[in-house]
Amino acid sequence: MKKVYKELVAVVGIAVTTAILFNAIFFVPIRLPWDAYYHVSRIENLRQSGLAFLYPQNFTTLGQYGLATNIFYPALTLQIVQTIFFFTHSAIQAFKISMIFTTFLSGTSVYIILRYHSKLGRKIAFFCSILWLSTIGITALAPGNIAESTAYIGIPWLAYGLYACSKETKGQLKKIIAHIAVGLSIAAYSHVMTFFILTMFTAVYLFILLIKNNHKIKIVWVITLGGIVTLLSTAAAIGPILIVQLLNNVKKPVVSTSVFANNVKDLSHLFLNPSDSPDIWLPLFFIMICIVVGSRKPSLGVVLGLIVMLLGTNFTPWPYYLRNSPVTFIQFATRFIKPGIALALMFTLLDLKANQKTHENTKRFHSGLITYGLISVIIMAGVVKNNWFPNSNSQLWTAQHLKEYTTFYDGIHDGYGYSSDMTFSNQISNNERFWYLKNYTDYIPKSALSNPNDKSTFIGADKSGILLTKHQIIDERGQTYNTNNYNPTLKSINMNVQKMIPSNSIIELPILSYKGLRINTTIDGKQQKTFIKHGKIALKLQDALAANSKIKITQQVPNWLIVLNLVSAVTLVTLLSFHKRLQRTDRLT
Repeated sequence: MKKVYKELVAVVGIAVTTAILFNAIFFVPIRLPWDAYYHVSRIENLRQSGLAFLYPQNFTTLGQYGLATNIFYPALTLQIVQTIFFFTHSAIQAFKISMIFTTFLSGTSVYIILRYHSKLGRKIAFFCSILWLSTIGITALAPGNIAESTAYIGIPWLAYGLYACSKETKGQLKKIIAHIAVGLSIAAYSHVMTFFILTMFTAVYLFILLIKNNHKIKIVWVITLGGIVTLLSTAAAIGPILIVQLLNNVKKPVVSTSVFANNVKDLSHLFLNPSDSPDIWLPLFFIMICIVVGSRKPSLGVVLGLIVMLLGTNFTPWPYYLRNSPVTFIQFATRFIKPGIALALMFTLLDLKANQKTHENTKRFHSGLITYGLISVIIMAGVVKNNWFPNSNSQLWTAQHLKEYTTFYDGIHDGYGYSSDMTFSNQISNNERFWYLKNYTDYIPKSALSNPNDKSTFIGADKSGILLTKHQIIDERGQTYNTNNYNPTLKSINMNVQKMIPSNSIIELPILSYKGLRINTTIDGKQQKTFIKHGKIALKLQDALAANSKIKITQQVPNWLIVLNLVSAVTLVTLLSFHKRLQRTDRLT
């Protein structure tokens, strides 16, 4: 009981450190850099129900026209957080809580792995966790990608599974496979791009082990069984993306060849201008120290992690040579930096026990680690304030601002062209117009757009896309009809047509439609036979549609999606039960 109490004290310490790291972010309006708005929108959609992640199309935010957000951005991990903190009163408040809680979970994840598996002492495991959560696990950094930060919760589990696989030990096959699969699954249900990078890393790591390791049969079993188990556990995340993309011609979030070729991190900035990326150079400097003072050469995981990190820098010009290849789907080579440094850091932490020389050196190293962890928290707390808190140029968003930026679409007021210094209060996200800002055309069926350019654009600058955000119906003659009483919920959208539409007209509703998904449409309670035209729900009117007729669109969870979720759920529960049983056999030092 005493040991459990001490472990709880450590976990509380991680929670307190997380709170310190985030300053008083609860009590101030915040800026929403880059991708942050997109994830606030996802969170608002997930707040509607504990099962919201199962409904493919987002009716409640992002323009309220049915973008298949939950297909292309698997939402299980964020859904769990929203279900726990169901009592929030606004999306921005929920976003703040989600940032803090996922950062806490990331630090706790490292602590569990280091204490129960690496057998590090409690104090050292605690400060290692502090170093991790303040640099790798922290969400509140530009561009505010909470999905990517949540995916990093799985890296300690993946790294431990791979680390154990490289050791000359027997009887750990289930343990290794369970940790690898759980780590990759957390990433898959949080951020698909991070999952892809981690999967590539895992494949290369195991391939090298297969060549170098004497226990080749064990490695083959890990590759085979681990691959099958991971395929099953991530089926509900990856399967829907593949199915919907194969059935529909959607606009992918790609960038120009020049952007891909040149969007790399300058190594000189990284090393000579630490303030540019403190969340990278702090762990990188720590890794370098451990390599220099360590009694053993760096492990395979550390070396591979650093190589992955370098792929995102100007160390090698590979993005330039591959700028016209399919690999551009990753958008930015810089995506490799954070996962690479995270993997290198975690393998370094796992090596700490083996790197101890004498008691004197160990004590000195531990003191240095504690100091370094505290310095990291202090530095990153300042970074959080700089990135999110109002500055001297900030102006608080008002309802009038929202109306201005979401009503006029002239290339400047396209829902995105406002100053990054603008700040958002908790209450502003309760304004319906808030969900018409910053709406990309990514993952919209291409036929629903007038802009043939495959590059990412905003829907406010697209002639056909405006029909969706203005909720206008269009017929085969190009005549548009306004709607009113537009009422979106998680599962349905209700609207009334303002004026009569002639019989035999073929009309397109301002709601996206994807092959493979289930949508029902009724007019004044009568079921309608619909089809897809220009990427939207379409139907032919047998009779004239009277003014004020009520149109209702309802989405249902596809049967194939239910099956995939059941397969993944059973697999994940089995994996976690393995871990629980194995955990009982591991006694704390």
